[in-house]
Amino acid sequence: VLFRSEEETEDSSPTSSPEGRRMICHVAARSNWTLRSADIKQAFLQGIETKRNVYCKPPPEAQLRKKTNLWKFRKEVYGFRGAPRAWYEALKQELVEQGLRMCVTDRALFSLVGKNGELNGVLCTHVDDLLYAGDKDMDALIERVRKKYPFGAFGSARDKDDFVYCGWKYTQRSEEHTSELQSHSDL
Repeated sequence: VLFRSEEETEDSSPTSSPEGRRMICHVAARSNWTLRSADIKQAFLQGIETKRNVYCKPPPEAQLRKKTNLWKFRKEVYGFRGAPRAWYEALKQELVEQGLRMCVTDRALFSLVGKNGELNGVLCTHVDDLLYAGDKDMDALIERVRKKYPFGAFGSARDKDDFVYCGWKYTQRSEEHTSELQSHSDL
């Protein structure tokens, strides 16, 4: 046995719904905001600390000075059932601390609302991938999130640029104020 857990954990992680992703496209087109995507590097290693007791035997390559029988994991890591949930909880906490509000009907959908009640941005999550659009306040918020959680792939769907998110190709046309979706199976 490489590792052993003594407790069960909630392992599900909310992910963006197709309706939430379409709503972000609609709002981006209506507001003339650039639709963007981002992939967060090594997300599962940045999740919240585990509450479970999970142990593993040190690998022989560890060359430990002190003989240790078992290592206790402090965090959920890729491959553990609870890793997606631990990452989601860390990301959700950061997004809310930065000023986003979580949607009550779609826990992977967030909005940024200004002091006057105007909508400044929208964002949805799918594990370690983000889809978002917004004004300069949203851009500043994303930069703060990016400092804590570095991005790998980072894209824009504006004018001749496009990206694939959750199996759909996203393209925007400024002159038409439109967002276009194309199924990955059609690509």
